[in-house]
Amino acid sequence: MREKERFQCLNAQAVFSRMSGGTGAVMVQSPSMGQQQGPCVPKITGHARKTKSSTQQVKNMKKADIGITPKQTGIIADMLKPLLADEFLLYLKTRNAHWNIEGPDFHTIHVYFEQLYTELETVVDDVAERIRKIGHYAPATMKEYLSLTHLTEGTGKKNDSISYMKALLSDHDAIIVYLRESIHVLGREVELAYGTSDYLTSLMEQHETTAWMLRSHLK
Repeated sequence: MREKERFQCLNAQAVFSRMSGGTGAVMVQSPSMGQQQGPCVPKITGHARKTKSSTQQVKNMKKADIGITPKQTGIIADMLKPLLADEFLLYLKTRNAHWNIEGPDFHTIHVYFEQLYTELETVVDDVAERIRKIGHYAPATMKEYLSLTHLTEGTGKKNDSISYMKALLSDHDAIIVYLRESIHVLGREVELAYGTSDYLTSLMEQHETTAWMLRSHLK
């Protein structure tokens, strides 16, 4: 072995030895040496095996082991993703109403719409995190939301409070229907999904309250 290459080999061994507590080794390759065997390439033990084991543990943690099967978490995720899209689109439509409302009741309704979109902002975050809690990824692009949602983007041509409230009420009602159907499906197909079922029931009640308020204003 030439002196320069021998020096590189010994230096690499010393660095790796410090990193691995003296138990590991490293393979050094130079243009003229190719893959070397012997003293420059001791058997890789200890540190390398530990690294592989840690990687395997991370891989195993990707799936949520929470007492329901992967098939069941898939059913729940497929149910929650359209709900997330609905909530996000309703959030944007409520923001639009808040920004563009006009008329003699502007200030009162402007403030009320701010209250509604603030509540929906929390809902969007909660639904997305519910998807993550069961080991799935939450959709997060407008393309995905528009393909998943039960709602439409249209908000009408008028900017008065009555028009906006009618449109928002229709969306809240649609989400209530979807939530009610989802709770029923969960009870039938995913018997142990208590956390998600309780959450959806609470969310349905929140939408029912908002729908009641909007409907009362429209009388």
